[in-house]
Amino acid sequence: MKAIFLPQLTEDQMRRTAMILWETGKLDWGRAKTQASSAPGEVFAANDEGQINSIAEALKKSGLSPEIRERESKMELSEDARRRIFNEELVREQSRRRVQEEERAKEEARRQATLLTTPEQEASINRWSWGGGMFEWIYLSAMNANQRGIVVLLISLIPYLGALAMFIYVGLKGRRIAWESREWKDYDDFEACQRIWDRWALWILAMGIVLGALVVLSGLR
Repeated sequence: MKAIFLPQLTEDQMRRTAMILWETGKLDWGRAKTQASSAPGEVFAANDEGQINSIAEALKKSGLSPEIRERESKMELSEDARRRIFNEELVREQSRRRVQEEERAKEEARRQATLLTTPEQEASINRWSWGGGMFEWIYLSAMNANQRGIVVLLISLIPYLGALAMFIYVGLKGRRIAWESREWKDYDDFEACQRIWDRWALWILAMGIVLGALVVLSGLR
C-alpha cells in the first residue's frame, strides 16, 4: 500500500488539500478535512496506485509538494520508524486540535457577531411579541434554564391563570429569547422570522375573537 505525505500546511493549503481528497480521493467532506489536517504526515493511503498518482498530481498542480512512500507494515517497523510515526501522529493530533479550536473560535465569533445591534434594533428586540404570546411552547425551546424556571414558577403559583401569565411573560420576552438563541444569520433574518410568527399569531387571535363572539351571540338568541 502506498501513501501520500505532505509537509506542514497553511489553512488555505489545508482547504485545497481537503477539496482534492474529496473530489479525486472520493472521501466524504468530513473525512477529507480530517485527513488534510493530518499534515505534516500521511494524508491519504490506498492500494490503487493510479488513484495515488492522480491525487499527487492534483496536489502538485495546486502548488503543494506531495511525497509518495510505501506504507510500512507495523510488523516490519524499525525503532526509528516507530519513533518517526509516533512524532508524526503527535504533530498530526496537535494540528487537528488546532484546526478544531480555530473552527470553534470562528463559530463563536460568528454567533457573537449576530448579537451586535444598533439602538433601533435593540428597541425592536425588546418590543411585544405576538408570536411569543401565542406560541409560547415553541419559544420555550429557545429559553435558558432561568427563563424556563420562571415559566414553571408562573404555572405552579397561578394554576388557573397560568396560560395568561405565560402569554404575558413570553409576549414581553419572546423576541429577546429568540434573539439570544443565536439561530440567525443576521438581524434581518431574525426580524423576517419574527414578522412571520407575529402575523400568524394575530391571524389566529383574530379568528379566536370572531369565533368567540359568534358563540356568545348564538347563546344570547
